[in-house]
Amino acid sequence: MDHDYRLMRDQLSVVIGTADTELLGPNEKRMAIYISAPATNRFTLSIKGPAILDQGITIYPGQAPFYLTYERIGQAIREGIQAISSGAAQNVNIWDIFRL
Repeated sequence: MDHDYRLMRDQLSVVIGTADTELLGPNEKRMAIYISAPATNRFTLSIKGPAILDQGITIYPGQAPFYLTYERIGQAIREGIQAISSGAAQNVNIWDIFRL
């Protein structure tokens, strides 16, 4: 099978606080996301649902950037992604990679 992907990316900075926050909205063309580790407080990601601390994918300070791809989790990558922080609000950098 021959693949010809033409990819675009959006670089975003989102403030995540102690309340459920939309990190990324749904995108039918999304192929991958890369998320920087937090500077101080851990945060938790949730796909297609409200974020609840430590009940999902938790990212800790000092980790390497976290990434998810379509090849790893399938159609779920294209759902909305929510986040919540364990402490004070903090900026998180995200790269949303999608097909043209």
